[in-house]
Amino acid sequence: MRSYSKANLLGSSFHSNSGNTGTFIKAVNLLSQKFDVRFRIDIPYSVYLRGETFCDDIQELSGEKFTNGDLIKILYHDFVMYIIKKPDLKRVYQLLMERYDRIYNVQKPRRLEIIPYNTPEKLIINDQRGTSTYDLEDDDYVTLKVYLSKKYALRGEVVLADLAEIYPDHPFTLEKVLEIIYIDFVEKFRRGELQDAVVNILNFLEE
Repeated sequence: MRSYSKANLLGSSFHSNSGNTGTFIKAVNLLSQKFDVRFRIDIPYSVYLRGETFCDDIQELSGEKFTNGDLIKILYHDFVMYIIKKPDLKRVYQLLMERYDRIYNVQKPRRLEIIPYNTPEKLIINDQRGTSTYDLEDDDYVTLKVYLSKKYALRGEVVLADLAEIYPDHPFTLEKVLEIIYIDFVEKFRRGELQDAVVNILNFLEE
């Protein structure tokens, strides 16, 4: 079976269940196990900085710690809820492809891993060469770690598997979906298209 994320929750479920257990039962069994799954996503440095500023504003207004990881989890939750309320796979594919074509038609010069508590202009990076300090540029990419509940991560993989039945060659993985919804949100907020975003997220945090 095709893998729809590095975690490959669907594939792991199928391989770990023997006999004639159906796909639906396997998915239910997997959902019954509760833990978080870590994902690594690549974000343009310029987008990351704008996202950090947004998260700082939310943190100051709410009085609670709020990170890019928290923002991505909320955006992904909204994405899943949208699909549940409007289960139109062709529309989901269209929306993702529009953003995919815009975001990924550029070359990624470097992939750098964010370590918290660095200055905005210089980051200490762990990569295959060891630990180094970089002067970051706008066209660099940084790697963020995001933790999702297995329940919602699996929902995302199931949606991508369903999409593959209609569009067998679609380019999406769960990591790509997380990148798309985060970058799309930050870019729209920067352009002033999401004027209620701060209030909506504050309300979400209060629920």
